[in-house]
Amino acid sequence: MKKLNIPFLTLLVVSVVSLILIISLVASISSDLTDSAMGNWITINLRWAYVLLFLAVVVLILFALFQFFSNLKSAKGGLFGIAAVLLIVLISWLLGSSEYPQFFGVEKFIADGTITPTITRVIDTALYSTYIIFGLAILALIYSSVSRYFK
Repeated sequence: MKKLNIPFLTLLVVSVVSLILIISLVASISSDLTDSAMGNWITINLRWAYVLLFLAVVVLILFALFQFFSNLKSAKGGLFGIAAVLLIVLISWLLGSSEYPQFFGVEKFIADGTITPTITRVIDTALYSTYIIFGLAILALIYSSVSRYFK
């Protein structure tokens, strides 16, 4: 008896279910925006997409953990990379400010809660992280260009 190909069967089932849901959604499209059937099919398709995304993330994490623990020696480089990114984010967080920005019309955004001290700190962190990574990339480019002449 032939062995079952579980990844292929899983792909086949997910594809068939997705195809049925998409066909059902397309068949229910109408110009009436208050049509509840169309809204229900949109909701079902969105939930299916969320389920697939969640499963993909879980499988990705499980495979990454499996790979990590199966070869700890080669995982050391990946851990250094993760530690470097976390260090850059930490430095950026410490450099970031939670003060409100000063520009024309900022009062409107502060009043409706769009801009909060936490949001300004997160934006500063993202900007500083980008600046640091860009600076490190330029330094690496300069180093790789100059180091050739000293070899």
